[in-house]
Amino acid sequence: MPDTERYSLLPSNDSGHTDDKTDNDTSLLNAPAIDPRRQHRLLYWIIVAIQSFIILLLVIKLWSNKCGCGVSSQILYSPAQSVLEYLPITFSMGVGHQATVYQGDPSDEVDKAWADLYNDFGISKIPESQARLLPNKTSAIPGEDNYVVALSVFHQLHCLNLIRRSLRPEHYADPETGAIGGIAPEDLPEHLNHCVDNIRQSIMCSADISVIVWKWNDAENTAFPRMDTVHSCRNFNKIVDWAKAHRSGDFNMSVPIKPNV
Repeated sequence: MPDTERYSLLPSNDSGHTDDKTDNDTSLLNAPAIDPRRQHRLLYWIIVAIQSFIILLLVIKLWSNKCGCGVSSQILYSPAQSVLEYLPITFSMGVGHQATVYQGDPSDEVDKAWADLYNDFGISKIPESQARLLPNKTSAIPGEDNYVVALSVFHQLHCLNLIRRSLRPEHYADPETGAIGGIAPEDLPEHLNHCVDNIRQSIMCSADISVIVWKWNDAENTAFPRMDTVHSCRNFNKIVDWAKAHRSGDFNMSVPIKPNV
C-alpha cells in the first residue's frame, strides 16, 4: 500500500455527512481543561460577595432601628421624623403611691401639668420644601413662606384633657356660659364624641404591644394584672423640643391664603 495513502472516518449515512455526535464528542475531547485554581478563586469571591451583602443588610437594619427611620417605624413622611428616638419606659399603675401629677382633684398643679404637654407649641410651621413631602396638603401661613401643621400627639392630648375637665364640670365650666375649654354646652357632646373616637383611632394606630403581666397577691389570694411594666416608647421630650423650635405663634386664620402646596 502506498505511503501516501491516508485513512478517514467512514460516513454515517449515504449522504456523506459525518456523525454529529462524533463531531461533538471530538470537540469535547479537544476542549481546554478548566484550571482548578480559577474555580477556587471564583468560588472565593462569590462567598465574599454574599457575606458582604448580608453584613450590609444587618448594618442597614441596625441603623434603621437606632434612628427610628425604618419603614417599620414611619412609612409616611413627617417633618419631625428626624428626632424619633425609642426609650424603655416603665408605666405607672396610676393608683395609690403610683398616682401621677396628671391625676387627682382639679388644682393649679394638675392643670399646669396638662397644659405643659401641648399648650403654646401644639401648632407648628414648616417650610414649603417640607410641606410638599406631606401625604396631605396643608395651608400657608399668611404673610410667610411657611405652612401650618400640628403633630397628632398634641391634638390627642388636647382631646384627653378636654375629657378630663368635662368629668368635673362643677370646677371647669364657665359660671356664666357653662362652656368648658371654650366649647359651648350644646356643642360639647359632639366634641367629646369626636375626641373619644380620635383617641381610639390613635391607640389602635399605635398598637402598643408591650406586655401586661400578672402577679400573685398573697393578701387578696389572687393574681392581679400589673401595668407598671416596661414599654418601648418614643422619646416624647425630643418631639416636644422639635415642636417648640417650630411653633407657629398666632396668625390670622381668616385671611385669604395662597393655594395649598
